[in-house]
Amino acid sequence: MSQDTDTLGSPLLGDLTEIESSQTHEFSKSLSDSTLYKQIFTSLESTEYLGRKAREYIKVLDIPAYKEYNRPQWMRRLTQDDGTDFTIKKVFEAFFDGAEQVGLQEGLRYAYAATWTCLGFAKQGNLSEEGSMEVLAKELSRLGTAWVAFMLWPFAPSNSNLPDVADSPLSESATPTFENTGFQIDAGVETRQDWRNNVLKRDKHTCPLTGFVSPTMPLDMRPPGAEVLDLEVAHVVDFSAIDYNAAKDKASKTRSITMTLGMVRSYVGGMEGDKFWAGLQQLLRGTENALLLERYMHRAFDNFAWCLVEIAPNTYNVKWFDRSTVPSFFDIAEQVTFTDCSGESPGFAVPSALLLRWHAALAHVFHLSGAAGLFTNLHHPPGSNGPAVLSKSGADFMEHVVNYDGEAICQLAELTESVAAVVLG
Repeated sequence: MSQDTDTLGSPLLGDLTEIESSQTHEFSKSLSDSTLYKQIFTSLESTEYLGRKAREYIKVLDIPAYKEYNRPQWMRRLTQDDGTDFTIKKVFEAFFDGAEQVGLQEGLRYAYAATWTCLGFAKQGNLSEEGSMEVLAKELSRLGTAWVAFMLWPFAPSNSNLPDVADSPLSESATPTFENTGFQIDAGVETRQDWRNNVLKRDKHTCPLTGFVSPTMPLDMRPPGAEVLDLEVAHVVDFSAIDYNAAKDKASKTRSITMTLGMVRSYVGGMEGDKFWAGLQQLLRGTENALLLERYMHRAFDNFAWCLVEIAPNTYNVKWFDRSTVPSFFDIAEQVTFTDCSGESPGFAVPSALLLRWHAALAHVFHLSGAAGLFTNLHHPPGSNGPAVLSKSGADFMEHVVNYDGEAICQLAELTESVAAVVLG
């Protein structure tokens, strides 16, 4: 073994064998499906143990000999000019740490177990230890890339003006629930016309974080000295990237959506059962998926600059990642409790704890990994008048960014540069 690869040592590759011996069955060595993932996820080993080992495994990406897996070509192209410290290892750490900070117990075990399956690939075949270490680094890179493409890109900040969702190979470790998810959601969502009015009534025409009052509040309801500003109704989760109706004309688009939802389902948790998936479209189009916010707060929320972390039923701490886009003189609550103030029967549902957890999970991964700023170059490539990837599809991201092997930032950017050269040449 070379000096570059001896930092982790041989015990690492024995971990699967160690777990196998503690089970009543052996792990499958064929990873053509999610069998190994499921066996690790449901194993008797504690999440703490799986996590301690998973954090050791990703250290293989620090080995100089495997730096191309930690910063693959697509990542180097996106960050070559801005000095962004964005790596595959940071993606893993963000998924681990984000799950801990938001309290995603299912998500934490999912992220750890998915990491373990990469070790399973490394143990296949009669490879030398050094060869197995490289396979581990390669599989970790594939898994981290899949998470970026299919779980982050569809919900990326500034993605709101892109068309909806396209088919691509990805890490088998990433979507253990893939086969089930597609059958459980077969319709898209749309916002009802009375959605805004219902949210205004529910929140008494008041932003619960700033206390600003909407001009729509009747004068006889306004408290003395109320500050009146235009308020906007924000979606907790932007569902345009996961709308099956918009993608129903193309099977590859629905498959991409299914991959995205499979990852979200595994990471966020609380999404099991046919009843939940049958009601998801109604949840996304209802007042459960709505916050009444001042305009700057709305933009910051959409950009994952802040999120809400649950501390009790319907009560949340406000967690900031970047407050620079919100006026400093705003008096913003540090904690908020949601109640239905409409006085109507049956009334209107308060923001969903699951959807707020979904948003908080994405916010943490975006900012802890550095991906929040990574996509800026894709939305506004230097010298371009439009985005570099033309949809929110994870498969399109894989095709035009990850699998593209040119020198430009992405395939579309190369085409734009070629056309410009012809026109200006």
